[in-house]
Amino acid sequence: MKSTARSSNTPQPVGMAIVSLGVLGFGVLVFLLGVYRSVHLQWDDGYITFRYAQHLAHGQGLTWNVGAERVEGYTSLFDVALLALGMKLGIAPNAASVAIGVCSVLGTVALVVALLRKRFGVLAPPAAALLALYLADANTITHATSGLETQLAVLVLCATLYAAIAFLQAPSLLWASVLAWLVFIGVLTRPETVIYAAALYAALAYALWLQLRAGSELGHAYRLVLLSGALCSLLGAGYAAWKLSYFGYVLPNPFYVKSNRVGLAGLPLVSLFVTHVAVYYVPVLALVFLLGFSRAKLVLDRQARAWLMLALAPALLALAYYTTIIHEVGGSHRFSYPTSFYLLFAFSVVLSSVEWSSNVRALASAAVCAVYVLFAAWQQGELHRGRIEPDLVAVYHEQIANTLRDTGLGSKATVITEAAGVVPYVSAW
Repeated sequence: MKSTARSSNTPQPVGMAIVSLGVLGFGVLVFLLGVYRSVHLQWDDGYITFRYAQHLAHGQGLTWNVGAERVEGYTSLFDVALLALGMKLGIAPNAASVAIGVCSVLGTVALVVALLRKRFGVLAPPAAALLALYLADANTITHATSGLETQLAVLVLCATLYAAIAFLQAPSLLWASVLAWLVFIGVLTRPETVIYAAALYAALAYALWLQLRAGSELGHAYRLVLLSGALCSLLGAGYAAWKLSYFGYVLPNPFYVKSNRVGLAGLPLVSLFVTHVAVYYVPVLALVFLLGFSRAKLVLDRQARAWLMLALAPALLALAYYTTIIHEVGGSHRFSYPTSFYLLFAFSVVLSSVEWSSNVRALASAAVCAVYVLFAAWQQGELHRGRIEPDLVAVYHEQIANTLRDTGLGSKATVITEAAGVVPYVSAW
């Protein structure tokens, strides 16, 4: 049942459209400036992925030490494969990882904008402000340049949400298949994607019931959801069989999840992430409603409520899971961070559902949001600081790595170091 419904918001005046475009463009500018400032600050753990990608590109397989036991020491097989492809094309993994991170961020924002325009016909200035804040967030910039798979995982999760919404609007075999493949790619990108997928499929089934109820299309749509889940399970079973034959085990590597018992070891860090979201994004919602709530109406129709369900269910279940693990190498909210785009999307749907009684109030809200984005970017230093220099620990490890590399011993020698990434990768020891 394809829906072409649009919000009953009054058409945006030209001024509001310009503000939306300007605020979003400013966010992109701040993001790219932040990437320029920190482009050479790959995390040490990123070099673990680089080493695996290097061995894969050279036909030596997925192994940490060539000729030794196969060990799944990486997090993301998909990221390893992309970096290995880049190496085959002559692109250094340092540059390729940044390109993947930047393109993933911009792709995520583009998909969110496409969804909002699909539903509301326009990009409301407050929603543009949220997207600009997401782009200007120091966490977003850090994960775009860290050398890890975080932003790639976010892009795949966002594409999965897009496919789920497209299926909800027009259930078809095509979108059911696309959804299954994207979930599978997500699992290859970050193992805990299965948690996001479980919540998304459950929310999708419930949203279909609300939308179609007892209609004749409900049974057909449910059969397609089951078919999508079956295809996803079949792909997962094939991947599990390959892992078992290649590594000798199926579960993700023990370096990734640092907890072997149920508890709330991750609660403090998840709480910090939730606090960051509240402090950083909620003021935009508050400003909008403060300026216009008394004469504006929040209209969340059935479709908007379904979209909120599809966004919030995976985010909340994932955050609950993240409270149970130890967040090793979890800087800049690395584990909880993928949920931020779901929250961003949910907030954007809410703000886009506001019906203004006056264009003057709407314009005033847009202007205040733009000023807030400017303030947030300035406060984080993205507008008034130069390039960030590597810290002394990184310089220290690079000196060790270069010295060992210059011996020419390569894999004939063994090094034991607390820095698992850059020293082995650069030295080839």
